[in-house]
Amino acid sequence: MDFHKIMKFFKETAFILLPFVFFGCASEKNLNLEKNQTSCKIGDTIVISLPSYQSAGADWSIVNYSDNFLKVKSRGVKKSCPIFGGGENTEISFEAIREGRAEIKLGYFKSGANVYTETQDFLVDIEYAHPSKLKSF
Repeated sequence: MDFHKIMKFFKETAFILLPFVFFGCASEKNLNLEKNQTSCKIGDTIVISLPSYQSAGADWSIVNYSDNFLKVKSRGVKKSCPIFGGGENTEISFEAIREGRAEIKLGYFKSGANVYTETQDFLVDIEYAHPSKLKSF
């Protein structure tokens, strides 16, 4: 095979293989949105943890989010204090799937209320992570 054919083959297959290498090696670091705004790289996980009282019928839920930039990974409730009567935290995690600015809006809903009693907005700036900067396994 001559040099030009090898280079042509490499250029054609690089675009096919790059997404598998890129997404397969993405970092799994968790980010906490304490200030309602953060930045991350594609493949990172964004974790939002807010106080809730699901046992009393009050909980946080997703009102809307930029589903073209983020994917919901998980949602759950954890005890914030091990003693009886201790509070709970609702944890919602998202995976960054595309470069850009994503918005997340969460609403606090109390049992018996027909509307959200509180909402919180979050901004996430998602950057491209070049494959050479990703960790190898």
